Amino acid sequence: MRTLILYFSYEGAIKDYILDKIEKQDRGYVEKAAEHIRTLTGGDIFKVTRKKPYPDDFEECIKVMNKEMEEKSLPELKDYLTDIKDYDLIYVGSHLNIGYPNY
Repeated sequence: MRTLILYFSYEGAIKDYILDKIEKQDRGYVEKAAEHIRTLTGGDIFKVTRKKPYPDDFEECIKVMNKEMEEKSLPELKDYLTDIKDYDLIYVGSHLNIGYPNY
């Protein structure tokens, strides 16, 4: 069975609302989960990447994400999958933006 792990993962500053602090992360939580799934399944992996990265500053990034959500706009992507028909199982992962999966 051919498996694909397709994911979009935010990398950058994140806010820990419990500890009330902002931290920089080099890999997003969804990327870590996708890599774990790949280890378990041996599947192919594809990272969805924005052509124009989100701002590094947490507050600026949130503004951009909120604007995208309000406008229901989709950012231009760096790369695209051309064909997924040969996959039997596809895992899809995305971070949450104000409580909703990112587009």
